Amino acid sequence: MRFRLASVTGQAEAKINGRIQMRKISRFAVALVLIGVGAWGVTTNERVAASTPAGIDPLQMMANAKGLASGQYVDCTFVFN
Repeated sequence: MRFRLASVTGQAEAKINGRIQMRKISRFAVALVLIGVGAWGVTTNERVAASTPAGIDPLQMMANAKGLASGQYVDCTFVFN
């Protein structure tokens, strides 16, 4: 569409429109880069290490499990009527 419009209105106007569009795209790209650098700078602060390791030990949970309900299983593998 832009090329067809350029042939009707003249080549000089098409170049100006292209330059304006390129400036808008360049400003947008610069803004994205600055946002990315700012976010990276904020997130790379030194972290404070946890004083005690937090986590769940599944082996200890299984070893110390007592008094759990057990389900009943009915085996109907070989049923002949």
